[in-house]
Amino acid sequence: MSDKCSEAFNQALEGYGTYVSAVCDFCGRTHFFSGDTTGWEDAGGVEALEEMQKKADAEPDKYVDWGEVRVSLGDIAGKQYIIGCPCNELAKYENFIWNHRILIMNYYKNQHKAMQENADRLGGQIKESDFNNT
Repeated sequence: MSDKCSEAFNQALEGYGTYVSAVCDFCGRTHFFSGDTTGWEDAGGVEALEEMQKKADAEPDKYVDWGEVRVSLGDIAGKQYIIGCPCNELAKYENFIWNHRILIMNYYKNQHKAMQENADRLGGQIKESDFNNT
């Protein structure tokens, strides 16, 4: 597979976003939105945004300015990730899923079968019960 996530995987992962800033737990980069100062009002105001932009100018490998695009993020394996982060650590997860897709599909098939059997059993118990005489 690839060392970069596919667009399909990124779309599946997107959980939520921010119009301020967020840190990628995989690499420590701070990603921020600078397209509008509205979100920054509760995060230190315009001064905080300007400070973040100065940091990005001084250390572009540690601070990523997304401009007009909100920062999209979510959680996987107990860590916060940023979709599109240059570290591309999420590619490992996509590669794992793709490389084990047959196993994963069989797992879902078996889980579905067990859930269907339980639903059928419960449905039979409900039909056998006489709720009208209670």
